[in-house]
Amino acid sequence: MRQQIETVRTVVAKRDDAAEARTAALKDRDNQLRVATDMGWALAHTAVLDGTDYATFVDTLTRDPLAE
Repeated sequence: MRQQIETVRTVVAKRDDAAEARTAALKDRDNQLRVATDMGWALAHTAVLDGTDYATFVDTLTRDPLAE
């Protein structure tokens, strides 16, 4: 059995004046994850790397192509 693994990386600014860009980035992340799950991928893990100016979301997706 061979499992496929992919990641979705989203960088979000934490500055107060970046609210619009932050909202857009989080909506884009949500859309990417929704499309991926519709295509048979499963969200396996999410890590958040919290920096001073940015937060980076790393979503790990898995899929078993034989199960389709």
